[in-house]
Amino acid sequence: VTYLEQMASWQELARILAHEIKNPLTPIEVLVTSLSKAYASKSAQEFQRQLTQAQVMIGEELSHLKKTVSRFSEFAKLPEAQLVEQNPTQVVQGHVAAISASFEAADISVDAAECTPGARARMDSSLFRQVLMNIVANGVEANRGRRVGFVIRVACTSETVCIEVCNDGVPVPPALAARIFDPYVSGGAGKENMGLGLSIVKKVVIEHGGEIGYSERDGRPCFTISLARVA
Repeated sequence: VTYLEQMASWQELARILAHEIKNPLTPIEVLVTSLSKAYASKSAQEFQRQLTQAQVMIGEELSHLKKTVSRFSEFAKLPEAQLVEQNPTQVVQGHVAAISASFEAADISVDAAECTPGARARMDSSLFRQVLMNIVANGVEANRGRRVGFVIRVACTSETVCIEVCNDGVPVPPALAARIFDPYVSGGAGKENMGLGLSIVKKVVIEHGGEIGYSERDGRPCFTISLARVA
């Protein structure tokens, strides 16, 4: 990576941080200005009512600002993968209950018919849970207001373990699909979606020595993870 490429990366990060921090600061500034005007022109009772509303709204914006800083911090502190030879089917099945409990709108099933019980891959079970969690979160976020069915399919060849996560929701728009794993790229709406989830997924998969891709199958969104099989 050249110096200019590093600088461009830092400039982009600075731009995103500035944008995320400015979003809550702007309404706070407006609220404080309006309070100053209200103090001079409204009755004590009317001012108290407006002050209470402003306190709630400012509290919400500050909460969002704290979450923004926290998420950037978590992204920076993401631990390195500690890889251990494990049965990939058992790793996936061991996390389904916890992931299902985290997303009430998700119905998750596992299909491991095409992977032999003795298959092994080098995996960090804890980080792989975050991989599955983030992919499911992405599907739920893209289909708000409805239940989403997910199928996690584990298939093995003599050299590869393939873990495929598909859902029955809307596919990723073509314009976004090519950049879906880039940091801070998101098709989700709302303040809570900062576009870090799938970039974390890709980082973890790469640290597993694997690859991840997105495709559309019969109109359904699918994420496919390929890991080297070691047994």
